[in-house]
Amino acid sequence: MPDPSVSNDGGGSPTQRAAIGARDGVVRALERVERGERNGLDRLRAALCTYVRALRDTGASSDEVVQAVRVLVSTPVSSDARFGLLHPARVALVELSVHWCTEEYANQRPAASSLGEPIPSDNALRFPAPPTDRT
Repeated sequence: MPDPSVSNDGGGSPTQRAAIGARDGVVRALERVERGERNGLDRLRAALCTYVRALRDTGASSDEVVQAVRVLVSTPVSSDARFGLLHPARVALVELSVHWCTEEYANQRPAASSLGEPIPSDNALRFPAPPTDRT
């Protein structure tokens, strides 16, 4: 099943080209996971988040994005059987990827300008120190 709102002809809008590039990033990250590379899952999650944002930017619905991620992650990247994931591991990876995808799709951060302050580059939550009770 092709990705929603994305053509493979190399043309299209900048958002469509970004979605194609992001999909390629997911494929490369999946290849690393299949080879058992260190930090493979972290790279896959980052690539999936980029892909989800790109698909969302093309106007794809949440259901379309979930389906595209499910199909992409469930398809083995490497034809070399030495690097394939066992079926139970692939199923678990698909479900984890769908969870990440759903979480990222729903992540609607307000623009920094609307808050009057920049969003921290490390995306860390900032909590004020609790008041001290000195009597």
